[in-house]
Amino acid sequence: MQVKPTHFYARAGVLIPLAVTCIAGFILTAPTAVYAQDRGHDEGRDRRDEGHRDRGEERRRDRDEDHARFTHSDEERHFENGVTLHRGVPITDHHLDVFFPHHYYSYPHYVVSRDVGHVIASPFGLYVGIFPPFIDRSAVLIAAPRHVYIDIPIYVHGDYRVYPDGRDDYYLHHHDEDDRWKDDPDLRHAVYDLEDTFRNEDIALLAPLTDPATRIAIFERGRYQYTVAPDDYLDMTRDFLRNAHTVEFTAYRVHSRARGVNQVFVRHVYQDQRGENHTVYLCMVMERIHDRWTITQIDTSPAHS
Repeated sequence: MQVKPTHFYARAGVLIPLAVTCIAGFILTAPTAVYAQDRGHDEGRDRRDEGHRDRGEERRRDRDEDHARFTHSDEERHFENGVTLHRGVPITDHHLDVFFPHHYYSYPHYVVSRDVGHVIASPFGLYVGIFPPFIDRSAVLIAAPRHVYIDIPIYVHGDYRVYPDGRDDYYLHHHDEDDRWKDDPDLRHAVYDLEDTFRNEDIALLAPLTDPATRIAIFERGRYQYTVAPDDYLDMTRDFLRNAHTVEFTAYRVHSRARGVNQVFVRHVYQDQRGENHTVYLCMVMERIHDRWTITQIDTSPAHS
């Protein structure tokens, strides 16, 4: 996993970990310190801790329009952990205009048409009609992780299931399966920030859940596809948030796969351009790296086989 195409380094920057300052959570670099302060990160965590004490309904963070504005802007931002959200650039292939009505994107390697051997499915390729289906194969690294924590999805009568015996509906509504993961406040906050990234269109919540020295392995339907730099995944996610409308993004199960490794199972309901709802399921692996929960593997599966 050490070999990387030359222009990939030029795209994402040399991935040298920077010194990390951890003060009451993840703090953004200037000019992002004001952003972090405005976000009320510590206050939000205190409210969640209060809800955790009685295992009752935990209060969610309201959408902040200033934070959403940054997600939808073409601004660049650097974070204290060393990752970067890149500036939006004008679209050069106007076949992409349908996916990016603002006519700019942060990740410049999207491809609309299939060209066997030269393209590969994008991380959001299963979100049909609202995101480019392919990216340039030369912009990714093909090197499967040494330890794979993604499972082949289970389909029962054509419907996605975490379990083959129908327990999924129970977990979607009760969230009682092994709630011990909530006793780790860092993991609990990481899962909440993951949810709020998509619910509130707040890409800056996702950046601290990545590590500049740790690439992210992309899977589809439980099968490894390729690996990307965290900056590239963040840019693609930001491009997704600019155009997609999330109806529901629920982490309905968190499963300890190994020591310091958790699978976060997510149900994502989104609207297409005609306003119709569709569902995909994600399994996002978080590993404790440098005492922080970090996304390392992501699988996307359709709701129906």
